[in-house]
Amino acid sequence: MRPERLELSGFTAFREATEIDFTGADLFALTGPTGSGKSSIIDAIVFALYGSVPRYGDRRTVEPVITLGKVEARIRFDFTIGDVRYTAVRVVRRLKRGATTAEARLERDGTVVASGADEVTDAVQGLLGLSYDHFVKSVVLPQGRFAAFLHDKPTDRQKLLRELLDLGVYERVRERARDRKIATRQKAAMLEARIAELAGATDEAEADAVGRVGDLEALLKVVEQATEKIVTLQTDAGAWARQAKAAQAELDLLEGLEAPGGLDELASKTVTVRQERNKAEEALNVVREKCRQVEKHLETLPELADLEKLGEAHQAFARAERRLAQLVARSAEARTGVVKAAKRLETAQAALKDAKASAAALRRAHTAHELATTLRTGEPCPVCNRTVEAIPHRETPADLEGALTTLHDAEQAHLGAQRLHASLTAKLEALTAQEAVAAREVEDLRERITGRPDEEEVADLRRRVTAAQDELRAARAAEQAAVESLGSLDERTRRLDEAVQDARRRFDTARDRVAALGPPAPRRDDLLADWTELVTWARHASDLRTRTAREAAGKVTAAEQELDEHRRALVAIVEEAGLSVGDRPIRDVCVDAIATAKLGLDRLRAERAQAAKLTVEAKEQRRVATVAGALEQHLGPTGSKPGFWRRPSWISRSVRTDSSMSCPRVPIRSKPKAVDSPSSTTATPTDAVP
Repeated sequence: MRPERLELSGFTAFREATEIDFTGADLFALTGPTGSGKSSIIDAIVFALYGSVPRYGDRRTVEPVITLGKVEARIRFDFTIGDVRYTAVRVVRRLKRGATTAEARLERDGTVVASGADEVTDAVQGLLGLSYDHFVKSVVLPQGRFAAFLHDKPTDRQKLLRELLDLGVYERVRERARDRKIATRQKAAMLEARIAELAGATDEAEADAVGRVGDLEALLKVVEQATEKIVTLQTDAGAWARQAKAAQAELDLLEGLEAPGGLDELASKTVTVRQERNKAEEALNVVREKCRQVEKHLETLPELADLEKLGEAHQAFARAERRLAQLVARSAEARTGVVKAAKRLETAQAALKDAKASAAALRRAHTAHELATTLRTGEPCPVCNRTVEAIPHRETPADLEGALTTLHDAEQAHLGAQRLHASLTAKLEALTAQEAVAAREVEDLRERITGRPDEEEVADLRRRVTAAQDELRAARAAEQAAVESLGSLDERTRRLDEAVQDARRRFDTARDRVAALGPPAPRRDDLLADWTELVTWARHASDLRTRTAREAAGKVTAAEQELDEHRRALVAIVEEAGLSVGDRPIRDVCVDAIATAKLGLDRLRAERAQAAKLTVEAKEQRRVATVAGALEQHLGPTGSKPGFWRRPSWISRSVRTDSSMSCPRVPIRSKPKAVDSPSSTTATPTDAVP
């Protein structure tokens, strides 16, 4: 890993954003007064990689790195591994209690490969191959540990050096060497015990096993030659046995093959019911033809509803004519009354006019008379406002009350005449309107019945339609009865057909059971004949197969007797070779014995090879135990100083310091302000970064 660039913001002494460029620096040193941020740069690199700060001891303590007065600290560290560039970014954000480092990411060439604090730490460990503890011990030396190393006692320096360099590994190596010595010695003892168990695997034992295999193979050839005759006898016996078994199986199939009873009665019932059904079907056709004829006749007659409507129209026309005549008479009477009322109204109007004129003249006379009584000579007239010169003389007018009474009587007579005239006029108008409606109704009804049958013809047609409908109902009732009768016969036919089909299925089942034996083909038109032919054939077939089974059984017995004699002779030969036959096939006994012998030979050879291999392995285990014991003794503690170990030559190193080596300057783009302590010119140890 090579550092390339470091960006800090709000991190310890680096309050403001600061960038440090490591590009091209193979070796460098960080110098400056106390509190200037030297250690903070190392802490920032470690924090960017692992999310912890070495100086605080506790990996969970991160809040102190946030600059005072800041809310968060942000670190970006660019580094390369080989030719691949990586960027680690972490943010420490202050909380009410403590701080959080949840915001973190790791980029490779600009692509995020891990996000989150734990994921970034795991990814860095995978890239560097170092855990946090290993990194702060082997790559970065925490601040203060070097000063303690210089001033401590020798024993403490040794302890610190062992902790930093993990020198306890040599003690672990010594313990591993001791364990390895014990384990290899135990394994060598086990191997030697196993070699002792295989002591019987000798050349002599292998030669005996080879001879046994040869003897058994020779015996197998003798058995196979003798077995040919046995196989022939077994084949013949098996063939005759199969023939006898087949004949018996066919006899079993033919046994009990008999025609069921009641087939004659079933056939007779079927014929009878079919004849009755044919008759019922003919009767149904006759009744249906009658229904069609009646329906056709009804189609030539008007509808009964239309006839009823036409009869009602004739009756309505007669009623309308009578009502129209009545309205005409009443209208004439009303018209006469209107003429009389008009004359009476005219007379009343003339009388009222005369009464009004007479009453007006009397009112003017009485007014003038009353005015004349108020006139005074020399005073202005109240009517013309002229000076009255002389008082005129007027006669006293007639009685005005009588004239007003006459006028009132004339007005009442006129009002009565008006009312009578209006009432009679309204009655005449109503009768006239009713007369017009009645006339239109008469004309409408006349149009409906004109050219149609008269009332007598309508009555005759109604009688004819009713008779035809009654005849059709009777025909349909007969048709329904015929349909029901035919349905009953169909049901009987169906049941009989099912019985026939069931008998046919039983026949097919019985024939299918013996179909392989070649029964005669059924005719399918006569079930009884099919059953009779099948039963006759079955009797002849049973006799033939009985004879065949008896002959085959005799041949099987003869073949089995000869086979038994050959088998006993062969068993005697095999048993002389030390093999037990029992109930097993003789050849199988020989084959199994050869296989067992060969297996024993292979096992013997394998044990000899295993013994040789174990001998070599036991020697190797003894050698490893010797080496492990020497290593344990070499790494053991010295006698003079407990706790000190001999230092192997292969871990000795010489350390030289070349003071003339120059270190390039690492540019820091913004100078941080020291915040952890005042600046001092006192020289302090520097933190080294390899």
